[in-house]
Amino acid sequence: MKKTLMQAVSFFFVGLSGLVVDMTVVFITKLVFNLPTIFTGIVGFSFALSNNFLWNYKFTFKNSRSINSKRKSYVLYIVTCCIGLVVRLSIMTVLIKYSSLESWSHGYLIINFIGIVGATSINFIGSKKFAFR
Repeated sequence: MKKTLMQAVSFFFVGLSGLVVDMTVVFITKLVFNLPTIFTGIVGFSFALSNNFLWNYKFTFKNSRSINSKRKSYVLYIVTCCIGLVVRLSIMTVLIKYSSLESWSHGYLIINFIGIVGATSINFIGSKKFAFR
C-alpha cells in the first residue's frame, strides 16, 4: 500500500509536468490556429503523452518494470492513456454543450483542465496495472 501511495504521489507530480506541456500546447493551438476546443485537447494530449511516459518510466514505476520491455510499456501506456482520453473528451464535450465555459475568455483552458483531472485516475490505474507492471 505504501508503494502504491508513493507511486500515486510521483504520478501526480509527473502529471503536473504533463499538465504544463498539455495546457501550453492547448493555449498555443487555440491562439495561433483557433481550432475547436476538443481538437486542441487532442493535440495537447499528444504532446504530453510522451513527456509523461518518459518521466513515469524513469521515476514513478522504475522498480515495476520486471515483465514489460520499454517498447511494450510505451504501447500499453498509449492504450491506457487513450482510454483516459475518451473520458477526458467526454467530460469536455459535456462541458462545452451544457456550460457557458467556452464563451469565457479562456474558458477552453478550464474545460481542458477539468477533462484532464477526470482522466487522471484511469491513467494511473492503467499505468500501474498494465503499462509498467
